[in-house]
Order: sequence, then structure tokens, then C-alpha cells
Amino acid sequence: MFVAAVLIGFTVMQRFPGMKVVMAHGKASWMEEVLEKMEASSRVIPLLHKYPVRTDTEEMWEEGNVMLGFDAEERLIQKMPGDFAEKVVWGSRYPHHDTTSAHDAIAMLTRAGVSQDMLAEMMGGNAARQFGVKLLERADG
Repeated sequence: MFVAAVLIGFTVMQRFPGMKVVMAHGKASWMEEVLEKMEASSRVIPLLHKYPVRTDTEEMWEEGNVMLGFDAEERLIQKMPGDFAEKVVWGSRYPHHDTTSAHDAIAMLTRAGVSQDMLAEMMGGNAARQFGVKLLERADG
């Protein structure tokens, strides 16, 4: 999460607009807190005089080609999926004991009321675009 903040805060994503980044296994819901802290502490960042630092964190986040990994169990993802749907990619280390399968994640997010279109983007569409992979067909249900 802090790597994403550094890439955004030190304008790396603006200096290299074609670069695409995926921060896997980072709990996407933490990004809200990171952006808030970035905005509050932008005047005390080391190297402030070496690199240009922007303070409009929300805009930088929206502009950057940074995607975050998420877990279906994250409360903020379940409660406010619209805040994250365009910037998250799902992944898993299944069958490890602390992960969910894709089927379990889809079921969990569906029970939380996430729309099918949003779910399709979060579970694969975003990753396909970020990695430049052409999907052959949409997997529904």
C-alpha cells in the first residue's frame, strides 16, 4: 500500500503515464487511510525538494494506473464497492488456509449486494485491462 502511495505521491505515475502497476495482496480498503495520511503529511515528506510532490491525493489516485489487490472479506469492499470497483483486482493464494476460492469470493460479494457488472470488473475485467489481456468471453454465474 505504501509503495502505491510513493508511486502516486512522488508523481512517478505522472512522469511515466504508460506504466501500469498492480499492488497484490495489499488489502485495498487501506488505501483510503493512506490517501488521507498522504494529504495531511505532504509538507513533511523527505526529499520534498528533490522530487515534485502533489497534495491533491484523490485526483492523483484516480489518474494513476495503479490497481490494488483485494480480499472479498474486506468490509469496506463489501459495504462500499463503488468506491473501489474501478481500482481493484482480485487474486488468491488458494488453497492456502487463509484465502478464498474465486467461487467463494463471488458468493461473498454477491451476498453483500455487489452488482454483477461491478463484480465482473473487480474479479477479472480490471485485471485484464491492466495486464493487456483480451478476454475471450465473459464468465457469468
